[in-house]
Amino acid sequence: MNIANERGIQSSTVEEYIPLETFGKLDSMEESNRLFNADGTDLESDVVDHLEGEDEDEDEDDDTYYPFDDPYDKRSTVSKWFSLIVKGPCNPRDEAPGSIKALQYIEDIPTKFRHGVLPKIRLALLVVYLMMWMLVVYHSLISYLTLAPSSSDDTPILILDCGGEPLFWKGKNNQCGLDGKGCPSLADSEDVIIRCPALCERESYTFSFLPVGDQMIKYRGYYIGGGAVQSDSKREFNAQQLSNPYRADSYPCGAAVHAGVVSSYVGGCARVSFGSKGRGSFPGTKAYHKGLSSVSFDSFFPSSYYFKKLYPDESYVFSQCKDPRFMVLAINVLLGVPIVFMASGAVMFWTMSVVAFWTICMATDPPMKVEAADPETLANLMSLSLGRFLPTCCILSVLWKCSIERTLGKSEDHDADPDPRSPLQRLVLWYPLFWVGVLNNLTFDRLHLDRFTWTDLKLQPGSMAVGVTLTVVVAICCCVQAYHIWRSGRFIHTLLIYVCFVVGLILIGCLPGLTLRIHHYILAMLLIPGCATRGRTALLFQGLLLGLFISGASRWGLASIAETTRVLLRDDPIGTIEPPLLVAFDSVTGLLSWTSSQAVNTVKYQNYYDGIALMINDVEAYIGLNEGSLNLTALLTTETYGSLLKLSLNDTQALDANQDVLVYLRIAMKIIDETTIQTAKAMGLPIWRGTSDATIYSAPEVNARWFYATDVPESKPVWTDYTKELDPTKFVEFSKGDSARLETSYSKFRTSGKPLYTGVSEDKLLQVNHDTLELEPVYWEGPIYEVRRGIWFDHNKLPLSGELTSKIEALYQKLKPYEFKDDEEEAMDASEVVEKSLARIKGQLEEVRAKHHQLYKVDEQPDMADLGNGKYVLFFNESEAVMFPSTINNSFQLDIIRNFGNSGSNLSLLELELISRGLDCSLSKSIRSLPEDIANLYHSLMADEDTKSSETEAEAGPDEQLAKNNEDNERLQKSMEEDYNLSVDTSDREIDHLVLCVHGIGQILGIRYESVNFVHSVNVLRKTMANVFSANETKKDKDEQQNLNNKIQVLPISWRHGIEFTPYKRFQTKNAAGRFSLPTLEEISVDGVKPLRKITGDVVLDVLLYYEARYIKQIYEIVTTELNRVYSKYMEMNPNFKGKVHIMGHSLGSAIVFDIASFQKPTRPKEPDLKKDLLFDIENLFCVGSPVGIFRLLRQTNIRPRSEVDKSYDFLDSFGMVSSPKCQNLYNLFHPCDPVGYRMEPLIDPMLGEYKVDEVPFAIKGFNSLVQDLQSLGSDVAERFLKAAGWFKSFQSSEKKVSKENSTLVEDENALGDIVSSLFSVESKSSSHSGKKSLQKKSLSPSLQKTLGDLNKNNGRVDYLLPMGMFDFSIIMALKAHVSYFEDEDAVGFIMREVLKSNK
Repeated sequence: MNIANERGIQSSTVEEYIPLETFGKLDSMEESNRLFNADGTDLESDVVDHLEGEDEDEDEDDDTYYPFDDPYDKRSTVSKWFSLIVKGPCNPRDEAPGSIKALQYIEDIPTKFRHGVLPKIRLALLVVYLMMWMLVVYHSLISYLTLAPSSSDDTPILILDCGGEPLFWKGKNNQCGLDGKGCPSLADSEDVIIRCPALCERESYTFSFLPVGDQMIKYRGYYIGGGAVQSDSKREFNAQQLSNPYRADSYPCGAAVHAGVVSSYVGGCARVSFGSKGRGSFPGTKAYHKGLSSVSFDSFFPSSYYFKKLYPDESYVFSQCKDPRFMVLAINVLLGVPIVFMASGAVMFWTMSVVAFWTICMATDPPMKVEAADPETLANLMSLSLGRFLPTCCILSVLWKCSIERTLGKSEDHDADPDPRSPLQRLVLWYPLFWVGVLNNLTFDRLHLDRFTWTDLKLQPGSMAVGVTLTVVVAICCCVQAYHIWRSGRFIHTLLIYVCFVVGLILIGCLPGLTLRIHHYILAMLLIPGCATRGRTALLFQGLLLGLFISGASRWGLASIAETTRVLLRDDPIGTIEPPLLVAFDSVTGLLSWTSSQAVNTVKYQNYYDGIALMINDVEAYIGLNEGSLNLTALLTTETYGSLLKLSLNDTQALDANQDVLVYLRIAMKIIDETTIQTAKAMGLPIWRGTSDATIYSAPEVNARWFYATDVPESKPVWTDYTKELDPTKFVEFSKGDSARLETSYSKFRTSGKPLYTGVSEDKLLQVNHDTLELEPVYWEGPIYEVRRGIWFDHNKLPLSGELTSKIEALYQKLKPYEFKDDEEEAMDASEVVEKSLARIKGQLEEVRAKHHQLYKVDEQPDMADLGNGKYVLFFNESEAVMFPSTINNSFQLDIIRNFGNSGSNLSLLELELISRGLDCSLSKSIRSLPEDIANLYHSLMADEDTKSSETEAEAGPDEQLAKNNEDNERLQKSMEEDYNLSVDTSDREIDHLVLCVHGIGQILGIRYESVNFVHSVNVLRKTMANVFSANETKKDKDEQQNLNNKIQVLPISWRHGIEFTPYKRFQTKNAAGRFSLPTLEEISVDGVKPLRKITGDVVLDVLLYYEARYIKQIYEIVTTELNRVYSKYMEMNPNFKGKVHIMGHSLGSAIVFDIASFQKPTRPKEPDLKKDLLFDIENLFCVGSPVGIFRLLRQTNIRPRSEVDKSYDFLDSFGMVSSPKCQNLYNLFHPCDPVGYRMEPLIDPMLGEYKVDEVPFAIKGFNSLVQDLQSLGSDVAERFLKAAGWFKSFQSSEKKVSKENSTLVEDENALGDIVSSLFSVESKSSSHSGKKSLQKKSLSPSLQKTLGDLNKNNGRVDYLLPMGMFDFSIIMALKAHVSYFEDEDAVGFIMREVLKSNK
């Protein structure tokens, strides 16, 4: 034992004071640790006796010895001080607080428990206790998180958080669209039940600037007006009213707490009504309970809401409304007491850390809102929490090892006892402060200090005082803890650690573009290493800091220590660009003026911000070009704002001392076609209550009409090789309903700027892209047509192009022709005005003839402007204008146009283009036509200008491709007008059945001949279904609307254009020389009988591809992918569709879908392959005009239902012994004259070939229809043969222009004649159904009956034969039978009947 150190003598060893030779010899090993005096007495005993003689009540700090008291230390005072600071005291001390003597019995309970109970039993008890703890918390919390709140009357309840709710108000500035028409999303007439969480009194604060009039609200609750109704006499709406109206953008849950209808501690449900609508003012009121007053707003706002009694009567019952977070917190705090008191330091640390982490995530301060009705939100919360949990545990383990273990863990001097500290002091000192830190949202967050940044300290009221106080307290605590660190002899070690911390923070703070942001969890991590002592202060500080770290890591995640300025500002404006400045308001003219900042005048920002937005009372009221002024009076006298202004005028609380209404204006730069907007400070503008002496003009409203082109597409699918050559000239107006929807969507698009599509036509099969203003198909590839929003129209009542309309309308708003007024002319008769104008013009004739006429400058004219396309526009009045060439540049001609240009009789004479604003405008009737001499002089001036500016243009010869495009466009125009009747309103049909139609052979012809169009065939099928359904006698008693809806939707599935091989394209394979190594199909074709060879290449080739291994896999994948794509798109457009899906395959398409259905596995994979697995179950599989029978026979394959397929069945083997399509019902429908249709039933069992096919009854035909067949036979046959002849001729005309001998043409024609003659001769020898008998089910074996029943559960048959008409001769019908299924009423009626059977 070093006596010198024990006495505080720092100089040397014991030998300097007691000579070594004076010590006696050691007699044994037990005496090796004892020291003796020279006389042999025990030196250590003497020292102990001396120490025990000291005052026992002396403070333990007195045992610390310092070098200043050592007479033998000759160092200077400075050196002694430095040594003292660096090395610490001579005998370092860091002892745990001892037990409380008065409560020693309680202090000993944990020690006795550890000594008296085996470790395994203690572990088992701990596990059981923790499981019981978890079950109690789970039972208290799970119902709130997983069960949606409900009411006895099944009223839907919205689950909200404490912030803003988009259903009430979408956000600040322009988020709700022009005039705020996009908000609220809830009906005024219906009450809304909301559920609010606890703590919304504080959580409804806004920490980003939100404008309210001329105020910028931040660091307070965002609820405007309202307040609890103080008495029954104050109720304005009904007896159920509990609060005054709040402005609609107020945070609903914060408002509910403010009104006292929801508790801040347990949350709850509240009933909200929007029946209060627009209000004239919203006075601020005090909170029902203790809290801030609401924000006051002394002007109008277009929407508001108020709270009503949750229980209108005693019959109402609500469940799952109360927030259990405080109950869960109390459970965790109480059940944590035994762990803290009884368990070891390590067990206590990890248990309470984990409990605190999940208490925050799931109860007291969850990082995201959980929708009880949506289980995915709870899963998302769990996922987010787990993502933060593991990194938090890693940091906790480091903190435990470097600091906390010294305070809570084993003592180095007490290895025998794992935890010699006072458990009671740990429970009293560490545990409460730990929960204070964990509940940061209830403790420190309540202080008036959001973030410790200079900006927040300046902006938040009271934050400076709080910041100074916290700084002083933290500094004092640091000094106290620094003393204990020094006292333990580890000061220099700890100091070096913090020097590294400071250097690291400085380096991070110097990173370019980033600002140092020390979150509270980072502050806790930095300070915990300084609390690595065993005293009472360490227990206090460590508990608090550990709680703060867990609070930050669980609620906010391990956020970055350095953040950008944009992130630190949250949603506040960056301030890099100054907004425009409001300058003045002229109450006489009504003009509001502003000036742009210097930055906006730069080219950079002029190109970026192309307009301005004016907000009136925090609602976007105007969007337009940045022209420096607008007519505010006209804007405030519109119907929307005029009615709101009246509310304020009649509200005494909205009027100031001068009886004026304050209207708060904010003007900001804006990108017109996007949502980007710059926030600006508001200006309060008094609007006089009386009327002004000056007449107020406002731009007349125009009813926009929507049109779509039908003659010239903007584009076509890529495989058509189409180039637009002409502009469309034929436009058709949308229906009134579609126009209204388009106008509403257009307004939303203009305000949001996000891509937006609006469905039009029946079942919304087409949609309008508001970004490009184009009409396009929704579910398939097809031609895309231009859409025009008609505001300005030409003399033919056709809308002008979008670009030209925008220019003219902008000039219209700028020049304001609706304000044109001449008091002198108004007092004159119309004829007098004409005579006066003529006299003025005739007075200029001599000057004009002498070429002395004056040129005008268009910028100086009050009624005209340059359109920038070589034309000027001149406005006559509010609805009429005229366009004319810019070559008309003299005042004489301009005077003539002004006075006579708007007359219908003078338009052609003056060569003008009259345009009108609105479709209902009629041309003016002139009293008198223009005199001949004036007209001749006018034209002579035009001829002079034309001669100066004209250029000779060579006439171009006819373009073959242009002619072909025009021919195709004419066919498409007819198809557009026949297939889609967009001019008639059609309500949204209820759909129960989706039929996907897959085409067969020949669609490659669509590349050259758009008359071959499968989409048109499907449109015909859809219309035929509607006709058959409405004409069916069983439906006649139902109402007309029901007759129109068969609840079936039919969509096309096109696949051929996705196959790589086409007759007209060359393979891209090249040889070593870089040339193509393979020819095209046309290059290997023989010249003889070219029309038939072309048909073979375009039609029969598809069958060859189906049997080529290289292409069959590609065909399967393309068709499956397209089926899944169209189905997914339909579900996206119709999310409420819960009906059944059917597939109809025609010709080769039936064989493809038959194979695909056979490939489907019994159970759909969890992650389906979109190229192999269908995303839906097939109800009915219709094979129409199908070659499946012959294909299966060639493959020697039988057809079996899924119930008879064993486990060895290979679903992907199309050449197996058995094919088994996965569907509920299989149908094989064919016409008796169809050369491609074959039976399937004999492939189920050959004996079925002995029986007749089940015939399909007539859909709506009877004797009358057969007579109609007789009458139309001649014209029908003649028409079809003429079409066939034209088709063959078109093949010849489309070939390259190569000379051909007349003899060759004759040979081709003779060859075709021989083929047709042979077909007639063969057909005449054949007969159908010879020797076959009708099928009776009793004649079949039970197993075969079951097989047929499993393949078709509806009818027990697979093959179905269409009926023949009286004059359906086989050889004639063979030319059309294969392609007539889509328009054949019998085929369509049969398919529709079988589809509707699924409803049963």
